[in-house]
Order: sequence, then structure tokens, then C-alpha cells
Amino acid sequence: MRRMTSAVDPRPSPATYVATFCYLIAGKYVPFESAMLAAFGDQQAKDMAIEWMNKNYGIVDDQTWLHVTCDGRGIYCQQLGTS
Repeated sequence: MRRMTSAVDPRPSPATYVATFCYLIAGKYVPFESAMLAAFGDQQAKDMAIEWMNKNYGIVDDQTWLHVTCDGRGIYCQQLGTS
């Protein structure tokens, strides 16, 4: 008789990251648009957030920040419109 084994997917699940456009007002970040990203690591999430930012760049100005977080932990922050 053959023994039944459960099928376990050995691949890891992607983590959920949040990319957010924010304004800095009175010393606080105020979000105005965000997107949820499923990525397999911080670098992939950062790359996906930058791609999302580039597709939406027409709606932001140099007072806007891009934040990327995962489980409340900041992994990337960039002020847009600055060099």
C-alpha cells in the first residue's frame, strides 16, 4: 500500500507591502494615494513601488514622498521631485 502524503508547496508566499504617496504637512506624513504590492522581498517591493510611482508621477509634485512599508516597518522612503 502507498502512503498518502500531503502536498506542501515549498515556495514561500509573497509578503504584502504598501506603497504610499504622502505630503509632509506640519511635520507629519499625510497619505493621499496608496497601493498594495505582493513581493518576495524588500528589494522587489522597492522596485515595484518605483514602477508604480513612475506610472503615477503626473499626480505628484516635489512636496510629495513615496513610502514603502511591510507590517508597519518602513523599508524605503524617497522625496519626489528632488535630486
